Amino acid sequence: MASSYTLLANLRAGRCSNTAEVRLLRSWEARNINKGGELISVDMLFIDENSTMVQGSIPSLRQLQFKNGLAEGSIYTLTGFDVVRSNPRFRLSDSTFSIRFNEGTELEKLSTTVRTIPTELFRFRTYDQLRELANTGKQLPDIMGELCQIRSTITDRIPGAQRVMLSLRLESGTVVCVSLSDSLALAFHSKLDSYEREPKIVLVTGVNPKIVAGKLYLNATSATRVFFDSETASASSSKVVHAHKIEPMTISDLNQFVITADPQVVEFLCTAKVTEIQVAEGWCYIGCSVCSKKLIREETSFTCATCNETNVVAQLRYRVILSVSDETGIAAFLGFDTEITKLAKVLAAEAAQIVVKSMINL
Repeated sequence: MASSYTLLANLRAGRCSNTAEVRLLRSWEARNINKGGELISVDMLFIDENSTMVQGSIPSLRQLQFKNGLAEGSIYTLTGFDVVRSNPRFRLSDSTFSIRFNEGTELEKLSTTVRTIPTELFRFRTYDQLRELANTGKQLPDIMGELCQIRSTITDRIPGAQRVMLSLRLESGTVVCVSLSDSLALAFHSKLDSYEREPKIVLVTGVNPKIVAGKLYLNATSATRVFFDSETASASSSKVVHAHKIEPMTISDLNQFVITADPQVVEFLCTAKVTEIQVAEGWCYIGCSVCSKKLIREETSFTCATCNETNVVAQLRYRVILSVSDETGIAAFLGFDTEITKLAKVLAAEAAQIVVKSMINL
């Protein structure tokens, strides 16, 4: 006999024999960092037609049974699962119940449905709410803001932990700091490199608010996912980008700014003529395909000190120094792979082939 349909809001504690029709929003692995990263569970967020969002969990012993069938964004029927009270700590949903898979759980992917189920749902919090949640471990909210600055131990070649710090301006105008570490930091750089431009809006899910020395930090967790600009409807319709005038500056202004101002990331418009490419300084380097850092050449392979990996995939990348001038002065601009590729419209590897062919034809 076919089971009855149930909405997520109607779930009650115990074994559920009814069928829920849900969309899988996101899934991630929860690991115990105190036990060498041992897998605890595969966690998920489900949403139904009434925009009710519930967290789900597959215990590590059953993850092989279900994990390969999970596809984010897809719609499923779910039956034979356990309904348990939500953990009051580090909550990713406002529901008082969560779903736990068991040996009898049935998960079936649907190709079509007559129900209209949202494709996304986020739990944004204001700056004041984030401060209230700080150091409590109660919730892992989502955050969205205008990207003001990126600081990275990876690109700055700072030894130690791999970390990316994002400064995001909220709709209220307050700037907060989001911290990504280790694999999340590397994943951010990989995503940024493939994006080919710096995003204006960044949305980060599942952050853990902390106050350190009076300052609010939003630390990434295993549930964290980073989205750029129009990857989500929420960011596409966002009003957090503040209209601001990009100041025109001359070469003289820039030189003075570099000498007198504190280190910072600024946007400016400078019109200048490229007078020379400083070929003597080289134009490329062999970089890591993951973090972009210069590789160490071994006898038969390459090593990346930043990623702490041997036998890494090498990629030729641009590093070009341009001499520029205007009527007020001269300066040197250093351009890396993304910027020079845009100017040259040729990848560094392709440029190297052109150089080799030209030398052969001499």
